[in-house]
Amino acid sequence: MNVAYAGTGSPTPLEPRACWCQGNCPNAAEPKALLNQGRAQLAEFTLKEILADAPHCYRAHELMAAHLAQSNRASFAGPHLHAAQLDPDRVRFNIVAGYVYRSQTNVELALAAFLAAVGADMRNQEAWAGAISAAEALGDLDQAQRLCIDASAHCELDWRLRRAVAVVQARCGEYRAAIRTLSAAGVTPLELFDRGRFHEALGDYAAAWGDWMTAKRLLRENAGYRFDQARVDALVHGTREVLAGNRWRALAAQAAPLLPGPQPIFVLGFPRSGTTLTEQIISAHPAVAAGDEMQFVLELSHLVPRLVRAREQYPGALLALTLADNTDLALIMAGYYQAKARSRVGATRSTPYAHYTDKMPLNEMYLPLIRLMFPTAPTIYVRRHPLDSLVSNMSHLITHGHHYACGLVECARMYATNDALLEYTQARVGQVPELVYERLVADQVTTTRALLADCGLVDDPACYAPHKNPRHARTISYNQVTQPVSDKALGRYRPFLKYLQPAVEILGPAMRRLGYEI
Repeated sequence: MNVAYAGTGSPTPLEPRACWCQGNCPNAAEPKALLNQGRAQLAEFTLKEILADAPHCYRAHELMAAHLAQSNRASFAGPHLHAAQLDPDRVRFNIVAGYVYRSQTNVELALAAFLAAVGADMRNQEAWAGAISAAEALGDLDQAQRLCIDASAHCELDWRLRRAVAVVQARCGEYRAAIRTLSAAGVTPLELFDRGRFHEALGDYAAAWGDWMTAKRLLRENAGYRFDQARVDALVHGTREVLAGNRWRALAAQAAPLLPGPQPIFVLGFPRSGTTLTEQIISAHPAVAAGDEMQFVLELSHLVPRLVRAREQYPGALLALTLADNTDLALIMAGYYQAKARSRVGATRSTPYAHYTDKMPLNEMYLPLIRLMFPTAPTIYVRRHPLDSLVSNMSHLITHGHHYACGLVECARMYATNDALLEYTQARVGQVPELVYERLVADQVTTTRALLADCGLVDDPACYAPHKNPRHARTISYNQVTQPVSDKALGRYRPFLKYLQPAVEILGPAMRRLGYEI
């Protein structure tokens, strides 16, 4: 069984043709090594150079497709996956296809691709892990359990396969078995995050916190994760400068007019605050397509200095939009964003839609840029108890926001910084409607009705049962949002309060202002 490329609404793909290298590209080793080292940007540049010289090299296309899937751009991986179909190594091709389809939230196709890889090589641990994870994501726990048994009969458990098996065990309530599965020598940070959450489910909070802190330490020591405080401070200082005095009034006069076609709905919020659930509610509406975590606002912030021909970086470069030869650039940037976003959404939505969601965490730090491109676009800020958000951040691998989640103190500082900047920004560019997670749990109907009104959407019954939304969320909350809204996650911080004291001191002012108590 082989899985062929399934079209995803991307531009017309390059017709597969054999390259002179026959898949043994002499240059492919370099980008592959760079990707393994975590130097993704340099690897992408290198792959583009290779493909410019050898546009039919299916090995280079395969690496590019895998890289785009891993960097949250799988909707643009389709042409590369199509061009890679000639790879005679069907195990390798189908594993890459599985990752691409999974990142595109087409989990059924992902499962088929991973199963095809398993069929071609029953000893391939990565293929088994992908198949088990896809079956679990589809909610087919019977199939996932059968695959776990079959995998253990054919190969040893590596870290990927251990994780997949342990997640299925935990989904079936077998937390002790899942912990045993993840207690092998050489356990990885990702396994420690999982194991900590399983300890938490059993009420062993000391073991849970210990696993999470060990995972964070290993990521700092071995992967070089460090919070880039200087870059965040520069962004905050620059935004305050741009919005000072009458500057925003002059900038706002250059805002883009409304472009025709589907419009974005921005869902903002600190990671692990309920943004995925909010998107699940909104995208259950028949007029809305789920865009998930789009990176185009951040991408444009890097392009602004070049577009306006300014020496300053974003956000200072925004001030050059008021100059005569730059007054149309907000419209150009909005068009760029719309083209990218619609292409991405088109990969997963075949029916007509009037809106699509952009749920990129921490986009509130780029609110001035959003307002310049889409001054009338619905924008929702999701808020949750800061300490609940922090505990959730500590229990997962999160790389947003310049690795702020590499440690507890760094995470608390980022939350406080983000909150203060949002308060300052809203006072100048206009208030953003808020969805408070605790209010949603307490009164789902009233809060959902207000949310739909803030998004300019007519009432629809599907939005009141977001767990029935057929879309597959791509984020780490994919399982939680398939469950009915409940109060299970409220007060998650309480058993960990003694470990959170350094964060409590940092977050005190923000918590008092927002009305949160301990």
